[in-house]
Amino acid sequence: MSADLVPHRECGPCSVCCKVPIIDAPELKKKPGILCPNCVAGAGCQIYEIRPHVCRVHFCGWRHLALLDESWRPDISNVYIELKSLPSEEYCGFVPALPSGLRITILGELSPKHTELLAANIASLVAGDIPVVLTVAGSPEHMRGALLLNPILKPYPSNDAVFAEALAVVFRACHDMPAQQYAFA
Repeated sequence: MSADLVPHRECGPCSVCCKVPIIDAPELKKKPGILCPNCVAGAGCQIYEIRPHVCRVHFCGWRHLALLDESWRPDISNVYIELKSLPSEEYCGFVPALPSGLRITILGELSPKHTELLAANIASLVAGDIPVVLTVAGSPEHMRGALLLNPILKPYPSNDAVFAEALAVVFRACHDMPAQQYAFA
């Protein structure tokens, strides 16, 4: 999995992947929005050399996607992108079966530059039938619902102002979704 990482791109002080996602693996369980107990903010993973398998194979979209420049590092951009290697139940019946999709989590306020570029990238992905799921980070131990953007935005031409308006409505809807406390099954 790490073979397709952007060369010479390192996480640096970013530890968003140690905080934002849910980790529900036999070797590590962590609720959303809670910093992993093995991570020290600003210093990174304290067990990096022996970190669990689930952590060894996970890299955010910024580490995989060369089109995202340094300003897209999650702790800088407030955008956390996860590549989903297999279509999940989130996509079934909405888009063609594809080998991958993206889950985009908005972590906080976006700069105008990142808002504009994110909208353009989402438009391209939706036009190409690449599954795109959008969510907004909740408070610690909470998660908001996620919206599959493809069936919502596909009817609008990607270069149309109406597309931008529809995307803005979707962003607001994701932000306004009530956060639910997460509990492991």
